[in-house]
Amino acid sequence: MVETEGAAVVADAAEAQGEAGVAISKGSKLALWAMLLGVGGMFLSFVVVGIPIAFLAVVLGLMARGAIQKSGGKLIGKGMMTVGILAGLIGCVIVPVVLVFTVVPAFEAMRVKAQDMVVMDQGRELGLAVHVYHEDKGAWPGTIGDLAESGVNEATFYMPQSGRSIRADFAQMTFEDKRELIRVQSDFVFVPIVEGGNASERVVMFSNPLVRDSQFMVVVFLDGHAEMFEGDWVKEMLGEIEKQNDGKAWMTLLHQQRSNQ
Repeated sequence: MVETEGAAVVADAAEAQGEAGVAISKGSKLALWAMLLGVGGMFLSFVVVGIPIAFLAVVLGLMARGAIQKSGGKLIGKGMMTVGILAGLIGCVIVPVVLVFTVVPAFEAMRVKAQDMVVMDQGRELGLAVHVYHEDKGAWPGTIGDLAESGVNEATFYMPQSGRSIRADFAQMTFEDKRELIRVQSDFVFVPIVEGGNASERVVMFSNPLVRDSQFMVVVFLDGHAEMFEGDWVKEMLGEIEKQNDGKAWMTLLHQQRSNQ
């Protein structure tokens, strides 16, 4: 009996509200979608698909805000709307900025390292070409251009960091033209070969350190092996090359190679 009377009272109150023109508030669907998309877009913003989702959440959140303000209290959901806008802004603005300053430098470092490994492989190939030339001719090459006769591709002489373009007609060029082209344009500096001494310590060529800010160099030795030097070791190795060549600076060797002196 008491429960029946209570239900009747609630029904009468609701009817009274309706007669007085007071509408019962309901949640904003736009605010709900803004919150869901905002949170989802924020977590997915580390991949490309999350950024447009987060941006859409901001748009829906702003639309929900306008609808709630105009509803005169009939719509609720300011909390969901606020969460959606804030999460969307984080997903489409803050996270991408953080990624730019963290991921991009990491990819750049990986790209540079990959290029360095290419130069290392080029050094090994040129070291092998020196011995192929020696076996074929019975003498050591006099310039780096001589190695073109050993079947080395033009691209092998150019460090990827220098951005040099290869010639489409290189294979059809005469040996003399190939030798002249490589002598002038090669990113590897040839060191005149003198018999004697420890072949594993005698330098026959090295990559131009200026191509990568003097912080990296590949050195090819007379026994055919190549080694990579970085940082302060570059300067130290250039000093050893200078001692090997009667005090001639490595820049002098580069100038002589390109001017054919």
